Amino acid sequence: MKSPLSFILDPFSLEEFLSGYHQRQALHIKGRQDKFRQLFGWNKLNDILNSSPQPHPGVKMSQGGKQFRPKDATALIRAVQGGATLILENADRYDLVLGDFLNRLTEEIGEETRLNLYLSYPENQGYRNHYDTQDFFILQVSGYKEWLVFPETIPSVLFFQKKHSTEAPPQESCYLHCKLGSGDVLYVPRGHWHHAIAHDEPSVHLTLAMFDRTGIDFMKWLVDELTDYEQFRRTLPVSLTGKKGVVDHRIAEWLEQLKIDLARVLNEPDLYERFLKYRAATSRNRQPFQFPDQTELSVGDLLSATRFRRRVQRAHISLDKLAGRVEVVCSGRRLMFDREAETVIRFVFSCEEFTKEELLALPVMISWQAVCSILLPLIKEGCVLPVE
Repeated sequence: MKSPLSFILDPFSLEEFLSGYHQRQALHIKGRQDKFRQLFGWNKLNDILNSSPQPHPGVKMSQGGKQFRPKDATALIRAVQGGATLILENADRYDLVLGDFLNRLTEEIGEETRLNLYLSYPENQGYRNHYDTQDFFILQVSGYKEWLVFPETIPSVLFFQKKHSTEAPPQESCYLHCKLGSGDVLYVPRGHWHHAIAHDEPSVHLTLAMFDRTGIDFMKWLVDELTDYEQFRRTLPVSLTGKKGVVDHRIAEWLEQLKIDLARVLNEPDLYERFLKYRAATSRNRQPFQFPDQTELSVGDLLSATRFRRRVQRAHISLDKLAGRVEVVCSGRRLMFDREAETVIRFVFSCEEFTKEELLALPVMISWQAVCSILLPLIKEGCVLPVE
């Protein structure tokens, strides 16, 4: 089975994409018409809309650059008939196949992801020329859509920053003009201006956003981390200098010491590993429920199990050598195991499916009952489930 990212990029290789296009320029990839048939389609869209209160809480509309929310199902239908674009935000929350696909992609790339759905009718434009503050892929599910992509006007733009561009690049600067059909993919780096319009027939596409880590994300985390250090919690010296442009010598000394203390923290060998652990702890679990296994199973029940499946999600596994304990952090949960469980834990989180035979073949001298006692907390937390 191809990885989610390889599936999206096919027939491009991951190496070609990373070396030539990632965060550099947009890319149009031609695909088979049925490429996304198993992922999403008209029936799934109708199922989502019909199985919730009206209007669906994730739905909004856009037309002529203005966004609005329909008051009921009739208003939604009339708006679409009138040319408005229907947007279903976080579509992965409402479809198990989309949710599982994004869980696997998030684990693969180590970044948070999101899927929004867009239904557009021919010759009606939902958004004017604009840029997004995250990289995204367009997965064209049905119909046709014409896209124009322009260069960035602010390098490495962020959602929260002091200044944003308000004037789009000139039309002649367009560097990619393409028409997506069913099965096609379009990659657009953050900050690159773009706009699109459907042609010929209704268009359905999924926008897959990737929220890549930046130095700002790391520094925001570091600020919270520094609250554990007494020297950074101290009150700043009182400045008694009233002259403009003159810095009190006590402030200057404090600033120099601050630089030294900060450099020491930045040089701590496990600093980035702690950042990764934080990312795993705050990652989203799209499919947390696994009843009745989460409430009823016991070690004795697992003794007869032979096959297991892991719910794919980002996890951080570490060994506390002083305490002799293995720590597993994922989706806001923290589980602790005895040290002899480490080999089993790392094996479980390295694959999506595994068997009793594979677990017993691991180079650890523990019984099947001991293995089951390791699996049970993972099952109760929704990380693993036995398969009939």
